Amino acid sequence: MVLILGVGALVTLGSGIAFYNFLTAPQLRKEKPKETPLVSIMIPARDEEANIKNCLQAVLKQTYPRYEVLVIDDNSEDNTANIVKKFSKVRFFQGKPLPADWTGKNWALAQLVKKAKGNLYLFIDADVHLEPAALSSAVAMFQKKKVKMLSCFPKQKMQGLGEWLTIPIINWLMMSFVPLDWVYRTEGDTVALAIGQFMLFDSRIYNDVGGHAGVKNINLDDVELARRVKRRGEKIIAVLSTGTVTCRMYDNFFASIDGISRSFYRGAHLPPFTYVVGLLGIFFALVLPFIMVWFDTQYVYLLIPLIIARGLLSILSRQNVLLNILLLPLHGLVAFLIGLNSIYISLTNKIVWKGRVLPKV
Repeated sequence: MVLILGVGALVTLGSGIAFYNFLTAPQLRKEKPKETPLVSIMIPARDEEANIKNCLQAVLKQTYPRYEVLVIDDNSEDNTANIVKKFSKVRFFQGKPLPADWTGKNWALAQLVKKAKGNLYLFIDADVHLEPAALSSAVAMFQKKKVKMLSCFPKQKMQGLGEWLTIPIINWLMMSFVPLDWVYRTEGDTVALAIGQFMLFDSRIYNDVGGHAGVKNINLDDVELARRVKRRGEKIIAVLSTGTVTCRMYDNFFASIDGISRSFYRGAHLPPFTYVVGLLGIFFALVLPFIMVWFDTQYVYLLIPLIIARGLLSILSRQNVLLNILLLPLHGLVAFLIGLNSIYISLTNKIVWKGRVLPKV
């Protein structure tokens, strides 16, 4: 009975937050800014020959009138640098060797920032695609909300089953446990959220909080920078893309598992014991109801709010509603396994990104 009550409470809480997010989550919509300060768009690239051309072609089609594009090749071992050099409107820089106590991305961006001229800094990944109105819309919301940092969660592109089994978990868990508009409405750094795929900063505030140099050995630089901005008493906002910003994070199941695992444990900011208890909570709330219904249909009342919430969050994330509902129990199981893998590779210092072992924090 205690277990059933606990599962019911977790399902109610997660479903309630999901419904709240469906009604209130900030979304990036097409609009024009009142002012047009210079924006420095900065892109770190390491072994990105498959993505960088499409990324830059999209970036250079922005309707926003004042921006510069800077790309740094982070010691790639493929043809990334030669592809970037073909774009005459892009300022290209060759990265220096990686110091031992830095993560690769933070080192690349810390170098690139020194070359930027903009009043606003936009950091995007090489696998991100911007629609022509993306930059204009982001600057407009930045000004309208009077924030110093805006991070946009892209609409995720998924093609194979392996991606559908993993990528939807990111938005699903995030919006089942974190009310997105609280990132904007609350003070202090307790509720701070961002994603490195798209981060827009006031350049002065970015530099004041130390920028990427200040988080040089931190894997979750995005969330830590968001916290530091909020600690200064400044407003930040986390928004969902309505399609103006898209991304294909990974192209297969195992790459997705590996990529998500890098951030799952460190992003929780919990002691190991508390983290494991939280993982068990995820299992009980998202997987156990399906097992219970299998043996006794009277427990279907636990599934109904889960299914409704999953559908609402799928709509909000611009994902296939029916497919996400059908995969719901597998998503819960995969999330649990990713969580276990994440704590293992974190505590044993086996987190690898682009062929590099990340520094232990």
